[in-house]
Amino acid sequence: MDVLLVEAFSGAIEQIKSFNFAKTLVLIGSSCDEGKEKILSCSQLGEGRDLSEEAIIINSFLPAGVKVCGLFLPQSSATPLSSYVMEMITGEIAKKLFPSGRVVLLFTNEEDERLEEKAELYELETGQRRSCDLSIVSDSISWEQSVLIFRIRSEVSMKCAYKDKSELPNVFLLQYNFLKNQLQSPTTLYHIQQTSILIGSQPNTSSSSSSSSSSSSSNNATVTGPLSPSNRIQDVLQHLQDEEEDDGFGVAGGKKKKKTKLDGQVLDVKILFKTGSGLTAEEDNHIPVVLYNDHKSEMHHLAMNLPLDVVVMASASSPVSHLASLFIEGVCRQLRAMEICIARHFEKHNICKPEAHHFKPMGLQHLLTVIYPSGVSDQDLETTRQSLHQQFILPQDRPLLRRLNTYMFPEEKKQQVYLTNTHVGLPPSGVPEGKQSIVQGNYTYHHYMQDRFNDDQWGCAYRSLQTLCSWFKLQGYMDFSIPSHKEIQQALVDVGDKQAKFVGSRQWIGSIEVSTVLNQLLEVTSKIIFVPNGEELAMKGRELAAHFQVQGTPVMIGGGVYAHTILGVDFNEKTGELKFLILDPHYTGGEDIKTIQDKGWCGWKGVDFWDKTAYYNLCLPQRPIEL
Repeated sequence: MDVLLVEAFSGAIEQIKSFNFAKTLVLIGSSCDEGKEKILSCSQLGEGRDLSEEAIIINSFLPAGVKVCGLFLPQSSATPLSSYVMEMITGEIAKKLFPSGRVVLLFTNEEDERLEEKAELYELETGQRRSCDLSIVSDSISWEQSVLIFRIRSEVSMKCAYKDKSELPNVFLLQYNFLKNQLQSPTTLYHIQQTSILIGSQPNTSSSSSSSSSSSSSNNATVTGPLSPSNRIQDVLQHLQDEEEDDGFGVAGGKKKKKTKLDGQVLDVKILFKTGSGLTAEEDNHIPVVLYNDHKSEMHHLAMNLPLDVVVMASASSPVSHLASLFIEGVCRQLRAMEICIARHFEKHNICKPEAHHFKPMGLQHLLTVIYPSGVSDQDLETTRQSLHQQFILPQDRPLLRRLNTYMFPEEKKQQVYLTNTHVGLPPSGVPEGKQSIVQGNYTYHHYMQDRFNDDQWGCAYRSLQTLCSWFKLQGYMDFSIPSHKEIQQALVDVGDKQAKFVGSRQWIGSIEVSTVLNQLLEVTSKIIFVPNGEELAMKGRELAAHFQVQGTPVMIGGGVYAHTILGVDFNEKTGELKFLILDPHYTGGEDIKTIQDKGWCGWKGVDFWDKTAYYNLCLPQRPIEL
């Protein structure tokens, strides 16, 4: 389908702005069947890297369905393209960089340093450039609402033999090619869990003269089950079936629960390998054979199960038949990344099992998947992370790609003891023309009566401190368990702030003690703001907004009254109108997000929320500068 519109998310534009519109960047995006090309983010070109390998390297970190799709050029569209750019968009290199056959080009308006109002599309086959409408889309409109996310998790076996370490890179490459051929052959099927839908690739030759009525093929893909290849991918949701539940008499109900909305759910996919009769010799990889080698020297044998964990982000409006190529593309990308990971770390760490970790740094509309070797610490991988931060134009002053930053999928969140990010989904604050500045990243909600511990009426500051600690944990700064009340008390005793009898007591703590514990347990410093009364908090809008924009950490507020956690502010600089996003630790109920939001335990509060007669101390943790 012809592209009629290029949509660029504001996060991608901010990445371009960070270089003052003065650097050539790779555009990362996705196509959809509505005549749109979506620009999701940008990447830098690798220094000194072969251009023909550039797309392979960038794509290895992207979900299938997301790809290198174009270039931002620091010039006007009227300026002739440089020989460097022409090298990228013509010939064999262009086919590797832009396999879709077209290149989106964005240009700079050189007069006032902004994007030109029009994009261009360059067709590789004809060499023609044509103008196309360009629209900037707010990051608040999530691209995920128009895609269906699939997660392929399976183990594939890798077995090889080598005589000398120097042979390993070639041996790994051969194994990669073998597994790639196996996973894209017609003998491999992809089963969408909780459905009877099987997706596979079409054989090169139609050797079978008969086929089941429930199996059909299109575009080199086979679709078995209740859907035809021409159905839309979003139609898969109508055939999801909940796991069968026993009714108490050993009989499962197996009722279907139809879901038609794209609500961020992730569909699991398993890889199935066909075996047995009816396969050609080339197709059946499971027939036992005897291998003989005549090497007089000892051969080394390596056997490893590779834990594939592949994300596919598919346009919901695309035909189901497109899933076959997306699934195959995803697993082949990850196999290649795993092969590179094993070879790269072999010399220093011997054979390390590659593990896929998914990340979603703030500002990106898509996931990044990074393969890390098991058993190698985050500290030893700092150089790798630094390179990735530079490549994908991520902030250089905070950890975003440590293992602790791993993205938590919806089903994984449901298994958590504590609720995460309870402010998400709240209605607007109501401040006219206000600017929201809120906590950056993730935290968990800690409140009275959790952990089977009764701290009602005295433990609110402890719970607020636990929420602050959870932020540092979930942002990847350190790996530790959230401190209990007793551990918090012991930390204050250890620094000489309290006497030994304080441990196990029900004594309150305040903002100063919270700051002391953060420094003692996490080595985090804090800024303390003293406010003589609640009315004076109305004057702190600008200062708090700056904190959330720069530091991004939750704020504990205590003093002469009960403690709370401030998660953000909505502030109108012209009128001074201000509201606070408050997380209240005094809640004593269960982990029910609807109750917590509807009853105001997490919500926007006006200045009148604070006691006019009480003083307040605010503890503003300062984020460490590190990767």
